[in-house]
Amino acid sequence: MRYPSHLLFLLFVAAPLPAQQLPAQPPPAAGDSPAAAVDPRIPSLTEKELATLKKGQVVVRGEMYTTDDGKRAGKGVAFVVIDKPPEAAFAVLQDYGKIAEYMPRVTKVTIPEKSPTRMKVVQELKVLFKTVVYTLILDFNAQKKRMDWKLDKTAENDIKDTWGFWEFVPYDNGKTLVVYNIAANTGVSIPQFLEDYLTKKDLPEVLMAMKRRTESGGTWKKSE
Repeated sequence: MRYPSHLLFLLFVAAPLPAQQLPAQPPPAAGDSPAAAVDPRIPSLTEKELATLKKGQVVVRGEMYTTDDGKRAGKGVAFVVIDKPPEAAFAVLQDYGKIAEYMPRVTKVTIPEKSPTRMKVVQELKVLFKTVVYTLILDFNAQKKRMDWKLDKTAENDIKDTWGFWEFVPYDNGKTLVVYNIAANTGVSIPQFLEDYLTKKDLPEVLMAMKRRTESGGTWKKSE
């Protein structure tokens, strides 16, 4: 199935860089968060990125890559600081059946299979008048406060592939650094203007939705 270009950006609500590509945190400078000195999951951040996080805003690192069949696809990683501990953010994500209440463009989620550590979910996204449906397998790691997802390729999907993870890392005295790592292959090439959209608007909206939902105690909902 081919999609017009204005629909492709919605497929980035979930796409990642492999975790090993995140740079290690250097020795902390004076005034750095104590958590940054002990947790290797916290990446190296520039002064500009640290300033952005301190303002409550989202840091995005995105790029395009070429698939095996020669098409352009996207991957990226984004960060935001939540003024709640990792347990609170992870609990919001574990309640995945309610994600359509707060996550942009997600209109419906059904959960045909569920266990304490794994879910299979059918997710629907809508932009303008088009709905895209695909099935994800979600793996939850309560110890690491992390959820990995991948496309269920045994199901009928409207996209070719997607994978990624959410991770909630202790940061700065009771806060959480959210690490959102995502990659998606729609099956068609993504033009340059959509790459710009993803890095400047779409990924920040996803991270801010998680921040608002968590900081509200799980009550904040997006506008209809």
